[in-house]
Amino acid sequence: LYLDTYDADEDRITDAVEDHWAALAPGSLNKNVFADAVADFDNDGVMNFEEITLHLDLAHAHHDVVDPAAEIAGQA
Repeated sequence: LYLDTYDADEDRITDAVEDHWAALAPGSLNKNVFADAVADFDNDGVMNFEEITLHLDLAHAHHDVVDPAAEIAGQA
């Protein structure tokens, strides 16, 4: 068993990372719930999985994140 790669709910966020965020921001991530990866805990438009991948703080909104679709359309 490798704690740095184990992922019980197979959402591509390791259990260790989900446990870390569950302690810091209760209700944000759960290592047994797949759907929390695509949720947006801080309601900033960036999914939890994306925030983890980009090393952002999923407990605090990031209003400076650019929506790629809006940028392409010239609306960013």
